[in-house]
Amino acid sequence: MASVNRNRPTLNDIAAEAGVSLSAVSRALRHPGRLNERTEAHIRDVARRLGYLDAATDRQGTQPAATAASTTLVVIIAADINDATTAHAIDGMRRRLAARGYHALIIEESDIITRDGLAAQFRKLPVCGAIIQRRALRDQEIRALAAQLPIVLVGRGLPGVCAGTIDTADAVARMIDALKAEGRTSLTYLAAPDDGVFGTQLRAQIAAEAARQGIAMLTLLGCQPDTASARGTLERFLNNPTHAVFSPDNRVAVRFMAAARARGIAVPDELAVVGFGDDDAIGLDRPTLARISCPAEELGTDCAESLISLVKAQRPADTSREAAFVPAGSIGKRTRALSASAVRDDRTPLAEVRSQPIELTMMASSFQDWEQHIAEYERLHPEVSVRRIWGGTQAEIVSSYYQRVREGRDIPDITVIEYRWLPQLAEDRLLLNLNTPSVRAAFRRQFVGDCWDAVSWRGGVYGVPCDYDTTMLFRRTDVFDRFGVETPRTWAEMMRMGAALRAQDPRMRAVAVNTLDSAPFIALLYMAGARPWSMDADGTTIQLALTSEPVRRTTAFLRDGIDQGDVLMMNFNDTEFRQMVADGLVACVLSANWFCENIVQRWPDERGLWRAALPPSFGDPSELRTAHIGGSAWTISNRVPPERRNAAAQLAFWAQTDPASIDVQLDRVMSASTYFHRNPRLTGKIDPFFNQKLYDVFFEAAEHIAPDFRYLPFMPQVEAVFANTVRPQLVPGGDPVGQLANWQSQIAAFARAKGYRVEVG
Repeated sequence: MASVNRNRPTLNDIAAEAGVSLSAVSRALRHPGRLNERTEAHIRDVARRLGYLDAATDRQGTQPAATAASTTLVVIIAADINDATTAHAIDGMRRRLAARGYHALIIEESDIITRDGLAAQFRKLPVCGAIIQRRALRDQEIRALAAQLPIVLVGRGLPGVCAGTIDTADAVARMIDALKAEGRTSLTYLAAPDDGVFGTQLRAQIAAEAARQGIAMLTLLGCQPDTASARGTLERFLNNPTHAVFSPDNRVAVRFMAAARARGIAVPDELAVVGFGDDDAIGLDRPTLARISCPAEELGTDCAESLISLVKAQRPADTSREAAFVPAGSIGKRTRALSASAVRDDRTPLAEVRSQPIELTMMASSFQDWEQHIAEYERLHPEVSVRRIWGGTQAEIVSSYYQRVREGRDIPDITVIEYRWLPQLAEDRLLLNLNTPSVRAAFRRQFVGDCWDAVSWRGGVYGVPCDYDTTMLFRRTDVFDRFGVETPRTWAEMMRMGAALRAQDPRMRAVAVNTLDSAPFIALLYMAGARPWSMDADGTTIQLALTSEPVRRTTAFLRDGIDQGDVLMMNFNDTEFRQMVADGLVACVLSANWFCENIVQRWPDERGLWRAALPPSFGDPSELRTAHIGGSAWTISNRVPPERRNAAAQLAFWAQTDPASIDVQLDRVMSASTYFHRNPRLTGKIDPFFNQKLYDVFFEAAEHIAPDFRYLPFMPQVEAVFANTVRPQLVPGGDPVGQLANWQSQIAAFARAKGYRVEVG
């Protein structure tokens, strides 16, 4: 019987030896790319020295070491094997590998790439190399993987890592030349939910070349490749038609052309259509689709050859293949104007013809985050102008919105509302329900699941998600250095740090928590594993647990911190709070990721003195829970005329999903779009004020969101009762624990009056 090594080092052993937290070790070994490179390298060095990792392969010692000499298996990670361009590339890879004596394991990214990056199971595969055709992986993780085994990237360049790509610049220029020669002066880019490996570069090149040649370019988002969606895409196109369309997915282009012809639109006499790739099916339609031909199979062959060279310890150069523009029957001389117009459908908020200039009104607490998006949209759509209405705090905005609706005057078309307020306005039927088949098909996958869920209520979708929020800890490095303390990983460490600070200066506070509203207090409950309330699946029964032991225990812990002088509960808008921070009397601030911009604006002279970190855990740091504070959506009023309502929806979806909009947003804002969360340019980016990789910390905090976090459908009332019960007791000598029952009973009474069934646990 084989003996068992009972002395194999554990993650705790590595953490102790490396002088880091257990969670840091777990992230470094299981999800490379989530820590800074120096810390990650140090942890891996310790793990190798202790025997946890195999020194030759960097794999866990319990797994058989797979080296280039011991296996002929190559893994190919593909974005979408149903995409024709991807399929052709894989064919080229597979054939060349087989001819050279290698075997290919083909895996779709959804099976192997998680929010953390490459799944742990991938690292156990006995492979000699990998070909990766995906942009979602972060640069640091790719470099960490390249240090372990040979890899080749497809359609993406990274210094020091072998890559293969398609050069599309000349083909794009020839396409634009042809369209211009035919008398076409405008072009719509039909963007699929996932534009594929080359979509980003194609869109950028087409936009640049079109601008150079004076051709106006619009973008239509969420264009699905099925026949039913193509009809909806055509209706959206007809709202603001152009002389030509291009899609990076031939399936979208072919079905769009079929839908256009079914509506009586002559191709190419009225409209030119161009696709991308070499799908065998494109020649079956009439007219034949013009396209940018992509030598994907040849590229796949090149990438496979490059990988084989790497396995043999050679140093191949990056490879590139030239795309070519292939004219066909779907382009030609434009002989007449478009004959069809959009079908008016009030059920579809993106299907409305605008023939006259239109002014939209938008109400928000601040336009700082949105000004660049609005300005860019107004530039692209000169027929649309946006009148800004400053509405005050979120509570004031909600109150003002109700009053405007009651009086029937000056109701804003768009109102920026925090996620927690949205359910009540939806329940009171004051918001436009965006949950149509066309919207679901076009946009559901373009938002992070948490944020899409936040705007969904009882089967409806009542807003366009804007930003993603999660609790963070902001610390003053100069204060930490002055008192010789370290960043607390747990709340127990936070309180011990507070005692150490007060021992040297009684005025010091370890951490400040905002009392402007109940959101930070509720977030702390979820972070501690408490669950103050829940709802059943159909949204008719509410379970309240504000007097449960976990909630009482967490509130008592907070009370003790306040009484001891470690926790400062204060409205962050108060002048006194700002002065205390400026005077260096507050070591840390607990807030959300969006607060970093407040820091920059309020204390501009403290550049380089602040750092963002994960918030403390209420238990083991490896079991950290974070929670939401804030986060907002653009909501559309259902009380305004259809023309303005639909124009507002078009603006909202463009602002929150189109790369042209997301790319102009301010630094330090965390978008709710999947495009943003998959953008490899954000990780590793040093913020000049905080002097750190800010987005790396944001993304890591988002990975730990409490899974059961939710709001009640009447948060304004919850907030009002909190302000009269618990909040006044969040002071030294106060009794917030004693007010939990009062808070709960008033919530229960209000819920019953609204028709909910209430269970108190």
